Amino acid sequence: MAIDRLSVGASGAATSVVAISAETTEPFTVTITWHAPSGGGSFGPLGHNRGDPWTVTLSGSQSYTVTSQHQFDDMQCRYGVRAVSDPPAEQNQGYPVTNAC
Repeated sequence: MAIDRLSVGASGAATSVVAISAETTEPFTVTITWHAPSGGGSFGPLGHNRGDPWTVTLSGSQSYTVTSQHQFDDMQCRYGVRAVSDPPAEQNQGYPVTNAC
């Protein structure tokens, strides 16, 4: 699983695109969470969750592209996103932080 893109506009509107390759066509869930970074530069750790997580159940294929959107209430210059699957993928991924300013 790889997060292909994260963009945040000046208004705080964010979009992420996650590419997922599954080993089977069995159902699984992907949960996207949005974060402000807790420091450490562009690849710093993800900070506290900002807003509600978004979860989708996928099945029937081995290749997916999931697009999710979020509105950040507090404008900051840097944001991050994390994608986690259940059952766990080999690569549950936190995205490097993007600059919005």
